[in-house]
Amino acid sequence: MNTLKIDVVKDGQPLSAKLCQYYGLDGRDFKISYDAAAGRNLAFANFVGIVRKGDRLLASLPKHYADIEQFSDLSYRDKVGEIKLIMSSVLEYNLSSEYRTYAKSEDLESNFSLSSFYRIYDYYQTYGLYHEDNQRITKGYKGNISWKKTIKKSHKLIGGGNLIFTPFYVRKHQNNENLITQAMVFAINYTVQLFGDFLDLPSNSRIASRGIDNVFLANADKIIGQLNVLQSRIFKDADKALVMNLIIFLREANTGSFETKYIKQYDYANLWEKAVEKYLNGHFAGLNQDGQQLLVGTEHSSDEGMRFAKLSDNGYNLAHPGWRLEPDHYWLDKSTGTQYIFDSKYYTKLTDLNHKQLVYHFLFRKRAARTVDALIMPEEGGTRTEKYVDLNNDWLPKADQNIAILLTHLNAKDVIQCFVQH
Repeated sequence: MNTLKIDVVKDGQPLSAKLCQYYGLDGRDFKISYDAAAGRNLAFANFVGIVRKGDRLLASLPKHYADIEQFSDLSYRDKVGEIKLIMSSVLEYNLSSEYRTYAKSEDLESNFSLSSFYRIYDYYQTYGLYHEDNQRITKGYKGNISWKKTIKKSHKLIGGGNLIFTPFYVRKHQNNENLITQAMVFAINYTVQLFGDFLDLPSNSRIASRGIDNVFLANADKIIGQLNVLQSRIFKDADKALVMNLIIFLREANTGSFETKYIKQYDYANLWEKAVEKYLNGHFAGLNQDGQQLLVGTEHSSDEGMRFAKLSDNGYNLAHPGWRLEPDHYWLDKSTGTQYIFDSKYYTKLTDLNHKQLVYHFLFRKRAARTVDALIMPEEGGTRTEKYVDLNNDWLPKADQNIAILLTHLNAKDVIQCFVQH
């Protein structure tokens, strides 16, 4: 494992001007906000992902994934493992067909086409490296005999009452490598060299010894032009698709700086929502006896087939056509007459009252005998629940007594590990 210097920041946390300058961060990479503790405006990281420049790598962790100082004290191998897990969640969300309707293409930014890489590798895994299959016919006695050529060109002799042809003409196939083959080798080896430690990439061991031909970076435009010409002469759909993905890969690999490559997820909140949904469906087991704690975790796993999902079809007619009431995670347990209305909050911290959750409670309360409301936030430590809102019954009509909203902190790493498991 070739070690790099790893710089670590965290989504939603201050980002130094030195790191911004070195890694060329700008635009959506950070937000400028006033920091009361510092008494001035600061840049706060606004993405989850990795940026590689030379022998250094910047890793931006999800909110509450880990304490920065503790992460920095990890061994290099452990840091790599944590980063690979985080990036696996980014790839799962953006490249998996399961989340295609949720992931927005504009929220994943890269000057590197991973989707093209995977399609190139799929071809390699299925067919091997691309080769031109050239057939030639030559004199000989080994191979598939071309009887047409043999009868036409060979000498005819009579021996023992039999007609003998000499010599035979045989077909010989010759697989020739060309620019497409070389481009495949470059795309696979280049990707593994850049990100192999930090992404869950398939093996390149069979072609690793062929190295990386830097001519594909130095002369990308010319090579892309040649690939376009080659593609026009290809008839097989799989081969044409291969060349198209090689063109896309080279074009992306040559976007911006050759030295700096990055994969950035700008809206990890949407990913967190889907990750929490999957985690709840596998680990939620209701409330404790006093109703103050959500029972969430492997020790409370259930096989009852509970299905949390976003509640979109709510039956309300709202004045504005763009408005919707969509609790992130809704489940009605008909066996107990309890409905659970949870919302994911990918926040650094909660600083004010979440009015939306109260609105959900009042609008949906007639659907079930009992309503349990909770907000779900990431947490570095263990899972815990606290009271977020506990309304005074003196303020409420008798029909709406004992309204409380829980705030449950789920261990971010546990949730992300569950998300990437199949």
